[in-house]
Amino acid sequence: FLIGMAGRLISFILRMFGADPFLHNAKRFKNIAIAIEWILRFIPMFNFSKSLFFVINIESLKMVYQKPDISVWDTDVLLIEVLFLAAQSIFYILVAIKLDKLSTKPKALR
Repeated sequence: FLIGMAGRLISFILRMFGADPFLHNAKRFKNIAIAIEWILRFIPMFNFSKSLFFVINIESLKMVYQKPDISVWDTDVLLIEVLFLAAQSIFYILVAIKLDKLSTKPKALR
């Protein structure tokens, strides 16, 4: 819960600070937000909550990124998170199948 909610809010707030033209060294905040996002992208809850939050606030993102024609499938909004969720859904199913196979073998229990 905490990663899904706090991670997306921290990312959004840092991106808002990074878009401020009057803030000294504002690009640093955007770089921090990008680093935090890449660390948290391996957690499916973060991907899901960030993508929903950014879709809801797409009008604010138009001002942050200064792109009036930004769409939902832009890499800054939703695309990377959907790709990560698709890869994670396949990966976690394969891990669950492998763990199930290993747990049924008596040799793996020794």
